[in-house]
Amino acid sequence: MTETYWRHGLRLTSSCLVVALVALTGCGGGEPAADDMAEDTPAMEEAAPAMPEAAVVDAGALGVDPAAYEGQMIRLNGMMAASVVGTGAVFVELPTDPAPTAFLVRSDSPPASGAMFDVVGTVTAITTAAVDEWVSAGEITENDRLVVEFNTHYLEAEAVESSDGM
Repeated sequence: MTETYWRHGLRLTSSCLVVALVALTGCGGGEPAADDMAEDTPAMEEAAPAMPEAAVVDAGALGVDPAAYEGQMIRLNGMMAASVVGTGAVFVELPTDPAPTAFLVRSDSPPASGAMFDVVGTVTAITTAAVDEWVSAGEITENDRLVVEFNTHYLEAEAVESSDGM
């Protein structure tokens, strides 16, 4: 009878050890301490500067009446670069009825065509003098001039950030 008690005791002890190991592993007992992880992690690159503070504007509202936002710093989220214009601008399509409105975003580093991005900038009226400056600087061509001058306003970007989830 003593042997039976030993067997039951051994089974109970084994079961308790298995439960304890599962519980310990589930609670993070098998993970290294945070200090150990910090030593093993390579130094991360410095984070990109945060976007400037600006009022988030509905893209459709901007497309309907850009003059209402003239001179204001605004933020547009989730824009897609529909087409690149020269070396310093892209067109985005603002959701307006009955069809999307093409809107120019001018930037020192414009996103590639098809890229999704967020942008903060100042809504500015397009003037002949501004377009002349862009042509003389080689940012757009004479052919681009016709397309650009068709618009009444553009967004002079201060910051552009990918919104592809990167």
